Amino acid sequence: MTQSRLIIALCAFCLLAFAGPSAAKTVAVIADRITLDDLAAATSPSLQKLMARGAVGLMNPATGGPNTADRAYLTLGLGRYPDRTGLPTLDSMLRQAGVRVAHLGGVKLDGKGTLHPAAGIATATVWPEIASDPEGPAKRPLALAGALEAILPLCDLCLIDIGDTTRIEMSPLSQDERQRLRRRAVTRYEPLWKALISVAASGAKVWILSPCPPEPPDGHWERLTPVVYIGQGKGVLTSGTTQMPGVVANIDVAPTLLRDAVLPPPLEMTGRPIRVQPRPKPWTYLRRVDSLATLNHRATMPVMIGFGAFYILLLGAAVAALTCLKTPPGLRLSLRWGLMAAAASPIAFLLVSLLTPRTVGQLAWQSVVITLLLAAVACGLERRTPAGGLSWLFVGTFLVIGIDTVFHGPLVRDSMLSSFILSGIRYYGLGNEYMGVLLGAGLAAPALLADDLLLPKNKVYCKIIIGIWFLGVALLIGLPVWGANFGGAVAAAPSCVVAALSLTGSRLNRRSILLALAGLALMVAAFAVWDMLRDASSQTHIGRLLGRIRSGGIEPLEEVAAGKLRMHLDILLSPQAWIPALSSLALLAWLAASLKGQIRRAFALRPSLQAVLPAILTASAMAFLANDSGVVPLAFIMGSWAFSLLDAILKAGSACAGTGRI
Repeated sequence: MTQSRLIIALCAFCLLAFAGPSAAKTVAVIADRITLDDLAAATSPSLQKLMARGAVGLMNPATGGPNTADRAYLTLGLGRYPDRTGLPTLDSMLRQAGVRVAHLGGVKLDGKGTLHPAAGIATATVWPEIASDPEGPAKRPLALAGALEAILPLCDLCLIDIGDTTRIEMSPLSQDERQRLRRRAVTRYEPLWKALISVAASGAKVWILSPCPPEPPDGHWERLTPVVYIGQGKGVLTSGTTQMPGVVANIDVAPTLLRDAVLPPPLEMTGRPIRVQPRPKPWTYLRRVDSLATLNHRATMPVMIGFGAFYILLLGAAVAALTCLKTPPGLRLSLRWGLMAAAASPIAFLLVSLLTPRTVGQLAWQSVVITLLLAAVACGLERRTPAGGLSWLFVGTFLVIGIDTVFHGPLVRDSMLSSFILSGIRYYGLGNEYMGVLLGAGLAAPALLADDLLLPKNKVYCKIIIGIWFLGVALLIGLPVWGANFGGAVAAAPSCVVAALSLTGSRLNRRSILLALAGLALMVAAFAVWDMLRDASSQTHIGRLLGRIRSGGIEPLEEVAAGKLRMHLDILLSPQAWIPALSSLALLAWLAASLKGQIRRAFALRPSLQAVLPAILTASAMAFLANDSGVVPLAFIMGSWAFSLLDAILKAGSACAGTGRI
């Protein structure tokens, strides 16, 4: 399918937005393969004036599958990922709409640009195409401006594909040269931008869209694309899909056009209407978002490999030390400090974005420095307080992530560990990574503190404190208003109930567990219903799912469940998942068998750590089963308890030598 035909498909879908007689005219300019910096660097005075009249944002170009130009245009036009058949046909929507559409320009594989006919508008050639010139003929900008002036009175929607930027990206030039030509091409369209200023002044809505980013050398898209919307005021763009200032998804464009025409989107459309949010210095803010999204995308693999190697070496050193007949006290203290550094790394990944690193190297060394500083602070607190360093780290982890979650997660959103803006997996909320970190820290912290401070857990006030703590953990993870995911609520609710009952000395009978779970389930369900009843632009994915179920029956739930099942199967069958999982299980089984005596001494030193183990196992199992990539939260939850156990073993051995504290 050619790109030109896909653009026509987009036109056809957008026609529904203009079926009403009161709908304003709309002009959408497709300037494909450009970046936010290309628009900012363009020296066209009219373009700068035009963008100053409206709002600007960044658009995620992901397609829910292989990222290609064909899929990008289809996604933009369908208002959802092209992941299923049986969707409403674009031809039938065009016939039923009865509106007039014009398409100016376009790029076909044969290199011919034509004015496409629609709704009675005659076919005409706007310019001759010169395929050998990546920038195209010099007269094209003036021809397009004249064609727009002539055709706009005859149509309701005019889609303009300037084509030059696409041709430049298809040429065998260097990246730097293509960037220079893209910016010059955008500037060359001064006559068109000047004409669009008059169009916007007449009350029409104007879009500037880039469905695809520039093509990187490795073929993997790593940039967000710019989107400009003139017609709803100034500021930055956002939507209910992303709930992130300045960022929208490509599936949001079609629902926005329908909203402007006061028409409800079809049930199959999963995008949410774009809206304008006031914000000072929008371009400065968007440049930071753009660069951070690309940097996190590039840094995730190398940085996580480095930290992963550190975790493996630390575990190997700990295993070697613990299996020796006699471990030097200094080595035990060094290993405890290493465990604190490992436990501090998730918070380091949160805080490093505040330093605004610009390169992968800067992000890596800044993360290491913050990790070491946090471990040093934890060691200092252990020397000066009754609580251990790991206890302080888990309490700090819980408080930092919890406070960030209450304020809608700006740190989690910018963290390399959970930044999925480019992939479109998630834009807001905790996600699997920090849900696992938060739940693991939330379960381990009270157990460690109870032993460190020798709290009388059978006292009423201790039971109240422990109950409030675990209620807070469950609500932070399970409430939709803070961007909860379904799997997080399923993992947090039962594990927090089991942990509260275990640490307070209550019996784990069936009746008490069922009553506590029923209470939490009713609370979460009430908030989910409230989320569904909120304004569509503020709903989370849980509220949207309930709304779709209410409107279309059980089919949306079956679709979500099928997607989760497919994801689980893909992960379980992937060597990257089952090989580490089986290796870790084998290692843990071997450690449990060979370190029985040391584990018994550690549990004697920290009985609450043993008491909370059923809750840890419950959380790990439910997180694995109820989340798309459940192995991720499972690793963080089990890791928090495993670090605590290793620390207790090392501390017990050091205590025997008279050097228990760091």
